Amino acid sequence: MRKFYLLMVALFALTLGANAQVIRTLYAWDDYKTGNWTGHGNITFSVTSDVEGSYYTLKNGGGGNRGAITTWGDVFDGITKYSLQMDYQIASLNATDPTRYQGLEISFISTSAGSIDATKNAQLTENYVLDFFQPQGEGQTLDPINTFKVNGTETVANLPIGAWYTLYVDVDGSSVSYQVKEAGNPDGAALVKGTATVAEGVESKIAGLYVRMARSQGDASFSNLKITAEAEGDFANKPSVVMTSLWQNERYFQAKFGEFEILHIEYPDGTTKELDYWSAENENGDPGIHNFTVATSGTLKLWTTMNSATSDVVSIDVDATPITLVEPTYIINEVSEGYGKVYRLSIDNSQVTLAPQIFLRAIFTPDGAGTPFDMEVSNGGTIKVDGKGTVKVTANTILINEGEHVGTRAYNESSITIVNDVEYTQNKEKSINFAHLTDAVLTANGFAADGNASGNWANYGRLYGIDAATVGTEAPAKLVYNEIPQYTKLASVYDTQGDGATLPGFFCVGNAETNTESASPTVNMHVWQGVGLVAEGRRGDAMDGAWINNAYFLIEGLTENDYTATYSGGNYGNGGDKDSNHPAVASIDELKEKVKTEINLIENTCTIRSGIKPIGLYRISDAIGRIDVYSPKNGTGINEIFNADQKVISDHNAPIYNLNGVRVNGNALQKGIYIMNGKKFVVK
Repeated sequence: MRKFYLLMVALFALTLGANAQVIRTLYAWDDYKTGNWTGHGNITFSVTSDVEGSYYTLKNGGGGNRGAITTWGDVFDGITKYSLQMDYQIASLNATDPTRYQGLEISFISTSAGSIDATKNAQLTENYVLDFFQPQGEGQTLDPINTFKVNGTETVANLPIGAWYTLYVDVDGSSVSYQVKEAGNPDGAALVKGTATVAEGVESKIAGLYVRMARSQGDASFSNLKITAEAEGDFANKPSVVMTSLWQNERYFQAKFGEFEILHIEYPDGTTKELDYWSAENENGDPGIHNFTVATSGTLKLWTTMNSATSDVVSIDVDATPITLVEPTYIINEVSEGYGKVYRLSIDNSQVTLAPQIFLRAIFTPDGAGTPFDMEVSNGGTIKVDGKGTVKVTANTILINEGEHVGTRAYNESSITIVNDVEYTQNKEKSINFAHLTDAVLTANGFAADGNASGNWANYGRLYGIDAATVGTEAPAKLVYNEIPQYTKLASVYDTQGDGATLPGFFCVGNAETNTESASPTVNMHVWQGVGLVAEGRRGDAMDGAWINNAYFLIEGLTENDYTATYSGGNYGNGGDKDSNHPAVASIDELKEKVKTEINLIENTCTIRSGIKPIGLYRISDAIGRIDVYSPKNGTGINEIFNADQKVISDHNAPIYNLNGVRVNGNALQKGIYIMNGKKFVVK
């Protein structure tokens, strides 16, 4: 192999000036940052680096189809004949409901597009050069599932999925050809190939990548996108450089460059190095790839030359000091009588260079009564403390078990200590059990008997008891609670009251972000016996107005040292069986009686909030069964009180951001990691 490389060097030296094809890089993904993407809804972005380089991963965390886009603009300078290649891995593309929701779409958008709305399908505009669309939705299902339509036509491409593949695209005016090969095997046979045509009136220059993820199941990764064209005369491309790993003060880099170019490296310590394409090779013997180590802080510079041409210089500020992990953070996830609490622990590895996998360890030392423990905790996992004492939480990366660094860790550990010294008691005066409110209480507060609940709550059959005679059998019988008594408080009744109070001491707020004072709900509110409080979906008594997403509520007189434990559930998605209690009863009549006073059918999903944080209730599909309030037993730490007549300015009201720096509604958070007051917390 080595002799072959030397022979190739000699041959290229002879042919370069005569007929060699010099390739110019017009655009490449060199700097991987999640901020390079913008998205809609629950779509998440992450960047992973390994020995093969870096890549983006996009996932849809729930809800309907969600789009994301990254753009680079017009980089062509009049060029209309060019090539694009990109590595991809589709881990999951199935839509949750393929007859209703669209599938995955990968679209290389045109410079004609201007801006693409991430909430839409790129095919709606036809402003693309090449578009692969999994045509689910509107009753369509295709077999095999990896079937994609190309450029909105009946032309079909069965894109390989699961592993990493490379997509090669050649554009010549309005003609587009494509093929897919195994990643790392450019000379291998095409697994799929075809041609497409750019729509009339659409520029044939690619200005960005748009990806639409399938509902709930979308999971796709992309890497090594590069746009190239033949150059006229000598041209030197800027090398692609990425840090692939580190150990203490050592930083490991990988540089890639073209076959007619010479790579120049100037290290932070002032030493230099030059490599041609064939003398640079990685551990797999691939030419044009140079792996190297830097252990000195300073500026690392890389560039290429080809004859008289010199590329732009890549300058990297290297900090070669050992890295200490960011501190773990916690939120209180559950409060009980006494000192008992459940803490949810998390750490944001996106703040750490190369985002390593981090492991958490929690050690609880009681101060008196309590059960000590020493345990590993997953990121976002919980620990339960049953007494007064301290918890030390330590964060570490994996212990290296082979090679020259065996027995060491790449990063220095970090730790925090949680002092669990506040005793709580349930504040029964402030707590509310919506599922068991009596007829008298409801009618006294503006709710009127209104028949039975309808829609998914009644139709899905996810609220039920188990026939006691069949408990323990292979197929226990369900006694479905679908005749659910409904009480309704009309939006106009709130307007008449004028104070936004749903119950005494429980009132609606008009703006969850700024905690403005009380405001009447614009929708009807329901209480369903055995279930709880439900917000209608559309405004007005007749439910003929605009849709809302959430209604927000506060309990009067609470402080930031109080906690609300909101038990809620839903009639679809993660609701139903997961969120519901299914007691053993003798008959459906017994169940109907018990849910009036004894049984909360919704009780398994609990959200803990500070007492001054509004409680969000999503429209019509979710219900609040009860809210338990816990207060410090000795009344210590009293802070500002938020009530219906007063606005509180407090760090607890600080805005919340996702890891992409986008501000989000703190009372309608999906699963994930968020930032508040510079600290990270996890919603799971």
